[in-house]
Amino acid sequence: MKYLADSNILIYAALSGYESVATFIANELLSVSIITKLELMGFHDLKQCDYEKLDNIFKELNVIPLTDTISSKIIELRQIRKIKLADAVIAATALALVKK
Repeated sequence: MKYLADSNILIYAALSGYESVATFIANELLSVSIITKLELMGFHDLKQCDYEKLDNIFKELNVIPLTDTISSKIIELRQIRKIKLADAVIAATALALVKK
């Protein structure tokens, strides 16, 4: 893994006019936390055409599942900071992968 992307970069990659972001994603080894995929693909107002664009983007990415290591890091982060669960999952995923 070279980069752990958050939802914003993927949203821009799916938009017209941001082809450079889509190119960056295609050329780099990007990973995402499973929570990022769940947040984006599960958005209640997501149009079918946007769903398909995002689905194609996710096929190019390494989606990191929750593991025991990541779960332990989430718990640790939430015990020391007031942090939303989704943010803690993403942060813990990045921290767990840096140590590999």
